[in-house]
Amino acid sequence: MKRLATACALPTTLARAALRSPAAARSLAATRALAATAPRAAAVPPLLALATTLALVAGAPTSLAAQDSPVTVTVIDAGSGAPIAGATVEFLDPEGRRIRGGFTGANGRISVSIEPQPGIEIRSERIGYARSTTGTIAWERALQGVELALSVLPIALPGIAATGERRCEGEATDGGLIWRVWTDARTALRAALLTEEEELVRFRAESWVQDLTAAGEVHEVRERSSFVTTRQPFHTLDPELLARDGYIQVEGDTVTHFYGPDARALLSDAFIDTHCFTLEEGTPGMLNLRFTPVPGRDVPDIRGVLHIAEGSHELREVVYEYVAQRAARDDLGGGHIRFRALAEGPWIVEQWSIRMPLGTGRVRAWLFGTPVEREAGGVVRSIESIRRP
Repeated sequence: MKRLATACALPTTLARAALRSPAAARSLAATRALAATAPRAAAVPPLLALATTLALVAGAPTSLAAQDSPVTVTVIDAGSGAPIAGATVEFLDPEGRRIRGGFTGANGRISVSIEPQPGIEIRSERIGYARSTTGTIAWERALQGVELALSVLPIALPGIAATGERRCEGEATDGGLIWRVWTDARTALRAALLTEEEELVRFRAESWVQDLTAAGEVHEVRERSSFVTTRQPFHTLDPELLARDGYIQVEGDTVTHFYGPDARALLSDAFIDTHCFTLEEGTPGMLNLRFTPVPGRDVPDIRGVLHIAEGSHELREVVYEYVAQRAARDDLGGGHIRFRALAEGPWIVEQWSIRMPLGTGRVRAWLFGTPVEREAGGVVRSIESIRRP
């Protein structure tokens, strides 16, 4: 595998400016549903006791106030003037929090009904383009329609990672390329977050909890359900709590919770501050953006890779595994999140899983066919509807 860029820490100031989620000010309350537990074997250290933390989240679409006014935003290519389909458009309040948002159609336009208020800013971005904002706009201008022009991002931006604290091995000589690829991955994550929070896509999904053998075969299905929702079927802890306490957290003497990342966690300052990044060639047509905990992390963390399409720079999948310096074993489990961009613009999490080890050793499991891991996961089976703002 050819390494394209050395490990580096994304510059803190740049990463925070580029990756800050409009929903970052809202802390996500920790939910613990879909929990699977098993008795702890005497020989198993507390770290390997079993639990999973995933949650189904339901909500009702936001209703529009009677005094809302329609605003049309057109997004174009700054070079050619051609309309850009599938670009995100967000209306932000003076504190940078999203009020409303959605995606442009084939004509590069989106019409949003929004309550007139001072200090509104409109922001747009799309994979392959630099983000563009209007700055604070007068409401009279908004009623007449707003046009945003997006400029194509260069393939690499040398020297961008030359400032800021660097806490990883190697020199960030190709940090600009890492930043460029991460910028597009971040755009996809923000699009998935926008799709969920605005409840733009209604889909039918199936979820399960099952035990796996050492060969990866299903030993027993413990739970299985089918449901229709507009919300991402899982969430995790607040990113600051994950950075402070780790992705594996012990509760009492018999239960340990294994938390996986979601889009909000991956976009957070806390994740950027505690991980190093390395860019490599993956399978044909793919780039691998690897992340590892910064040296000296003394809490359970995750390492993994973002699989990104080389031509389109679209984020396809995040695969991760748990790591802990004081763990009694290496096979701590892991998981994956697979993303899908819909033709209409929105992004969804199409498939997800999180795996936790059971107390059975792998040698004994191979001999007797007993399960070694418990997996909680799910998949989107069909798209029911897509809502325009």
